[in-house]
Amino acid sequence: MPALLFSVASTAGAAPRPACPEQRDIPFGSASSCVGEHRRVSGRLYNVSRPKNGLLFINFCADWRSCPFTAVVKPAHVPKFADLDGFVGAEISVEGEISTYQGRPEMVLTSRQQVVVREMPPPVDAPARLPAPVVTAYRRLPPTHETYSRVAVPEPVSAPQPVEPARPPQRRTEARRQAPAELGQEPVQSSPSDSPEPAMRAGVADAGKHVGEHMSLRGQISRLDFSGTDLVLYFSKNGAEVPFVAVITEPMLEALLSAAESWNGKLVDVEGDVGSYEDRPSIFITAKDQIRRVK
Repeated sequence: MPALLFSVASTAGAAPRPACPEQRDIPFGSASSCVGEHRRVSGRLYNVSRPKNGLLFINFCADWRSCPFTAVVKPAHVPKFADLDGFVGAEISVEGEISTYQGRPEMVLTSRQQVVVREMPPPVDAPARLPAPVVTAYRRLPPTHETYSRVAVPEPVSAPQPVEPARPPQRRTEARRQAPAELGQEPVQSSPSDSPEPAMRAGVADAGKHVGEHMSLRGQISRLDFSGTDLVLYFSKNGAEVPFVAVITEPMLEALLSAAESWNGKLVDVEGDVGSYEDRPSIFITAKDQIRRVK
């Protein structure tokens, strides 16, 4: 009972999180209130950064550390998003499960179809064409007159040069990575792939409680099934199937397929970010060390 009272008191003192909007489309500033939900998040693309760790970050703010939302692409899927640099400044939306990393809302993207360009940046108008300046010239009259008349002659004006659209300044992520640590440079953007912290452990039946967290989940594989180009691993507990699935994506399928055939009915540990796959809590396996057989 004392522990329960302490829990209630702690909860009462915490500021309530704003309710998640019911509509499917939300601005990126509201992403923190929809963690764990499937939403389409919209905003203006500020830049696309590619740190040396192989990840790709879709940024909606000049400073990613204070930005309320960021979209992340893991190295295996980065080639699918090669054209995003051409949409800097455009209004875009990204669709998927909103999770968090180190307290910051983010969305992990695996398909180019998750990014939709809603509105291109407006073109920069050409400068207005000014009227031709008037200069004075003199024309001699016939010889019978000794005076001159003033005639207005328009001066030719060259066509205005095209003006390139202005782009927001690019963040110098690469330069900060190359600077020595003793110079006191600001840290570069990090991600779950280079985090040294050990993963928390839980059973696959509790995966739904840890969406958006980096976890190591243990469970017994009950069956394997293909879904398009992905291999889906289903799990069971006490003979009943649990909602959690592990998904081996196409880049790792060839390397793990022969081993996966021997996992059926075996106990395994699966490590990674808990997200969503067809409304089930899931972990996407993009590296061999993310899954290992226990017995």
